[in-house]
Amino acid sequence: MIIVPTHKREQHDLQEFFCLLAKRCNSNCTFCIEKNVHHGGFITWSNFKKAVNFAKENGLTNFFLHGGEPTLHPDIVKFAEYAKENGLTVKMFSNGLRYDVLKSLDGIVDEIKISYRSEGISFRFKQDEWKSKLYLGILVIEDEFPTEQKLLSFIDFATMKTN
Repeated sequence: MIIVPTHKREQHDLQEFFCLLAKRCNSNCTFCIEKNVHHGGFITWSNFKKAVNFAKENGLTNFFLHGGEPTLHPDIVKFAEYAKENGLTVKMFSNGLRYDVLKSLDGIVDEIKISYRSEGISFRFKQDEWKSKLYLGILVIEDEFPTEQKLLSFIDFATMKTN
């Protein structure tokens, strides 16, 4: 008999709910798993409340605001506040292009996962300037992969304290 050890995140992973807020995106990332999300619509308030209730009723404590690009939803702040008020840990994925919207979510959303696309986008995110926990996702194809020096420069920038 072979016994496979439980992965340390297995229990956590089973408590996640991904809510598709926007079936549209303002980018065209080559690595994206959601290829057909450029002209779709948005989740309604009624369906969003149903999603939050479903997550709560089923013990799914980590609630991801997902897309396409979730920051395109005109009511994303209202949605994030509602999920948070209902006791969920609110997380999201973003391409980082709508910086102003992300800043309006700061402190409401517990974690923001940002795709590393370029220095222009990534160098706007410095952890000590945010209440929400930031994660940088390096999801690129070989042709786009940043040099080691660019990545190290970004890591130095993102972890440096501001005065």
